[in-house]
Amino acid sequence: MEREAGLADGGFSKPGVITMRRSLPQPISMDFPALSSFVGDAGEGGGAGKAPSSGTKALLIRTALLALRLLAGFCALYPASTWSQGGNGVANPLDGSSGYSNFSPGNTYDPYNRTPQYVRMDQPLGTEGRLDDEFDFRLPIVGRMRVEGFYDDNVLNTGILKKGSFGTFIQPWFFLPLHYRSLTAGLGYSFRGNVYENVPQNNYVDNYVNAFSDVRFDHRNRLSLNGSLSYAHDPIGTQFVQGDASLLLKNPNEWQSQSFGALYRYGAEGAKGLLEFRFDYMNRYYQNNPEFTRGRDLNQYNIGSAFYYRVLPKTSLLFEINESFSDYLNPLPNGISQTNNQLRVLGGVTWRATAKTTGILKAGVLVKEFDEPAQGLGANGQPRPTFDAAVLWQPRSIDTVRVGAVMITNESNYLGGAVNNQTYSVMWNHQWLPKLSSNIYANAMENSYTGSDRTDKGYMLGVGVYYPLQRWLTSGLQYTYTDRSSTIEQYSFTRNLVILNLQMNF
Repeated sequence: MEREAGLADGGFSKPGVITMRRSLPQPISMDFPALSSFVGDAGEGGGAGKAPSSGTKALLIRTALLALRLLAGFCALYPASTWSQGGNGVANPLDGSSGYSNFSPGNTYDPYNRTPQYVRMDQPLGTEGRLDDEFDFRLPIVGRMRVEGFYDDNVLNTGILKKGSFGTFIQPWFFLPLHYRSLTAGLGYSFRGNVYENVPQNNYVDNYVNAFSDVRFDHRNRLSLNGSLSYAHDPIGTQFVQGDASLLLKNPNEWQSQSFGALYRYGAEGAKGLLEFRFDYMNRYYQNNPEFTRGRDLNQYNIGSAFYYRVLPKTSLLFEINESFSDYLNPLPNGISQTNNQLRVLGGVTWRATAKTTGILKAGVLVKEFDEPAQGLGANGQPRPTFDAAVLWQPRSIDTVRVGAVMITNESNYLGGAVNNQTYSVMWNHQWLPKLSSNIYANAMENSYTGSDRTDKGYMLGVGVYYPLQRWLTSGLQYTYTDRSSTIEQYSFTRNLVILNLQMNF
């Protein structure tokens, strides 16, 4: 489920995935976000569907026409100049970070996805990591469309004066993959629209464009590039507008963002060592509500390198060093700037020891230094522990268990300074029948704000049941309960969310 962060598939940012869009200061990565955001994991979904019958085609055409009408209605309601980015899936209401971190524990799982995966990037680096050269040349267009009806009993994540609402969500998605000899590339587009019946101020339309390429120059040299353009938003009740302030906004904080990433790898398949060098850039500029978003526009630059040393056929030790520079263009309303440098040094292990277990564990130190020392309030530039972990265990073909954990420091979305985040997650997927599957998931977090007595603790519990009506059409019913308690009462809340959805894959 991509509308609500972590509510459908067990993660805090993206359901059931442990991703790191940028290695600095982001958590660990098992895939490329430019690809995973659009392709997903076909391993659980089964591959390409059969051609629909004539009756099915007619139904599909009618559904597509209805979707186009909905799309036209959204565009009329929200002109292009007001398009925002992110959607409810961008910001987790439990998250206390700035929002530029993109962590969700676990691994890729999408019970709706039946689109064939043309590029496999889900193997831990330093073990397998090879592209599948099955196709010499292929240029299909694949995609899906998800439609949801839901009830949210606390849309704005408030402890008092809760506002509940029924709503409708729609997301068409298109992906154009290209695989020619040693080159793999792709271009994707996704649109997200959400309408609340009783809380129209939180309605939104988001647009995303992603592109990636991956080329092997020879058996040792490989270069991967990715880029994105986004027009999205932060849902009211998250990021910089939480607690009582959520009741004041008439529309969400809207922003646009561009990103570019490059990853160069040196090392032959099966060699003892593998080197990686990474560069990432992203920006985010807010378009409205300056009383809340002033001082949040930024340019972020990340550089890093990693060395993997194979100690067993499918197990490697790793050493990783990453540095990021976050340049905030304006100070916060209180006059404080969040511009900072961050250094993260990690060591660990990655393995695919058996057909049942895959994992990556990293731990080390993190140093975050603000340009204005008052930001750290005595802790500025002091080393702090940091770690990332992701383990996938598949004891049987019908059962998959995913466990994830992360500890990291980010810029605060509160009064400035930093927030120390700890997040843990576990999810169990089970295939009850050939056409009936489920997942159960639990997440827990703790956010501690420097220079403040605010500490947030919370957890999220959820269950989902999925049934394919046709090879190309999957239905699902999901429930999520969220609970956050804070030392500052206005930031405490509970939330219940029920979702009924359909997804077409074509």
